Amino acid sequence: MSEKIKLYAVYGSLKRGFGNHRLLQNKDAKFIGTTKTKARFSLYSLGGFPGIKNDGKTAVEIEVFDVQTPELESRLDMLEGYGGANSRYNMYNKEVIDTEFGKAFIYTYNGGVSEDRFIEAGKW
Repeated sequence: MSEKIKLYAVYGSLKRGFGNHRLLQNKDAKFIGTTKTKARFSLYSLGGFPGIKNDGKTAVEIEVFDVQTPELESRLDMLEGYGGANSRYNMYNKEVIDTEFGKAFIYTYNGGVSEDRFIEAGKW
C-alpha cells in the first residue's frame, strides 16, 4: 500500500515572512525545515510571486511543511490555481519531489516565462 504524501515544499509567497504564509500558520500545518531541491528547476519572477519550471539546473530553496488536513490541501490547490492532474487550465501543476524530509508535493508553473525573469540564485 502506498503512503499518502502530506509534505508540501514551498518556495514563494507561502514561505514564512510572505503574504500567503497565513494559510500555513495554523494547527493544520507544521513547519518541518528548510532545504534545497535537486538542481533540476528554473526559478522565475512572475511579478509579485515566483514560479519554477521543471527544465533547469538550479537547486531552489524550499520550506517543507506537513499539511495535516484535506481542507488545507484544497486551499493550497486553490491558491496555486491547480484544478487536477493534467488539466491544461492549471496555473501550476503539482509534482512529487524527494526532499531530505521525505517525498513532498511542489507546484510547478504551467505558463510561459521570460528568460530575463530567471532567478539564478534559486531563492525567492
